[in-house]
Amino acid sequence: MSHGVGIYTLGCLKCRRTFNWPSLGDMTYGEILLHGERGTVHRYVSVLNYAAVWNTIGAVISDRSAEGSALWWRLLAALADAVDGQQMGVKGVCPFCHADSTSFRTPRRAEKAPERGEVDDATFEEFLALSESARRERVVAAAGEGWPERCPG
Repeated sequence: MSHGVGIYTLGCLKCRRTFNWPSLGDMTYGEILLHGERGTVHRYVSVLNYAAVWNTIGAVISDRSAEGSALWWRLLAALADAVDGQQMGVKGVCPFCHADSTSFRTPRRAEKAPERGEVDDATFEEFLALSESARRERVVAAAGEGWPERCPG
C-alpha cells in the first residue's frame, strides 16, 4: 500500500547537490518514514499496523527506557525488510554523498510548498517468519550491546 507524502527539494551542504526528499510534515502522530542507508529508498510505518512486531518489541524492552519512543522507532526500522539491499533506519542521509540529515537545507530557489508523492509501506516479512524466541533475539540484537542487562525481568 502507498501513502501520500510531501516531496520537498533539499540540498546537501557537504556535496552541494539537490534531491527530492519525502516528508510526512510536522503534524503526524504515530507515523514515521524510514529511510534506506544510502538515502535512495523510503518506507512508511504507522503504529496502528504491525501489531505482532510492536508486541515483540514491547515484550523485550521497557516502556521506561531512557531513549523513550526513539528506541521503539529505531528498533522497528532495524526489523523492517531491506529495500533494494538497503537496511532501513529512522535518520536520512544524502543520496549522493551520504552525509547525515544535519547537512540538509532548503535551497533558496526551491518551492516552499511540497509536491505530492507516494511512499510504500514498510514490510516485516522476514522478521514475522521467525519463531517468537528468534524474534525476541533479533530485537535484543537490534537494541545493541548491553541491552539484555537493561531488559525487564
